[in-house]
Amino acid sequence: MGITDQITFQVQQKVQATKALFADTWINGDTGVNDKAFDGIDKAITGSSTEKVPAAAIDLSTSAAVDDNYNTFLDALDKWLAELDGTPTFLQMNRIMKAVMSGVARRSATFTEERDEFGVPILRYAGIPLFEVGDKPGTSTPIILIDAGTGETSIYAVRIGLDGVHAVTPEGNEIIQTYLPSIMSPGAVKKGEVEMVAAVALKATRAAGVLRRVKVSA
Repeated sequence: MGITDQITFQVQQKVQATKALFADTWINGDTGVNDKAFDGIDKAITGSSTEKVPAAAIDLSTSAAVDDNYNTFLDALDKWLAELDGTPTFLQMNRIMKAVMSGVARRSATFTEERDEFGVPILRYAGIPLFEVGDKPGTSTPIILIDAGTGETSIYAVRIGLDGVHAVTPEGNEIIQTYLPSIMSPGAVKKGEVEMVAAVALKATRAAGVLRRVKVSA
């Protein structure tokens, strides 16, 4: 790989890491990680009317548990969504929860699936697309965590809009800016930068919500 290709590769990797960091901060914000970061969705809605915490975990951790409990799960999902101020733009969850939702979809007639312009299948519940949130940058740890002790995770609902939830960036700037290193400058190490100046705004608390205590692993 030549010098130019290596620079392009490293910049692409850094851009992907920056996107992952924003996704992590979008959900988790500065909670126990970086007190200089903006508050995330989780912190903003904790303790609100749209944070639903069932008294007992809804067990979807095995195929048999999904058979037994998927109707209970869907009832809890419907009641939680009814607390929001409108239909969410999407539901956010980790990879394992998304796989469990596919299992629930096979047992239920309330899901639909379509393909986007790239042919990628999109699963929807009551018309709401399910969005898989990836891993924290540089790790295999999911952004939306699964509790190691209980196997429980959460699902987030967000209604995107200027009167709901939206991202904030400086006017007139590209969202992500890259600064390439100077190859001709002295020194063995050449440094470039990838910068993203952004935050999240929650204009109405009921435009976002979280359903907790969904058990997806034994």
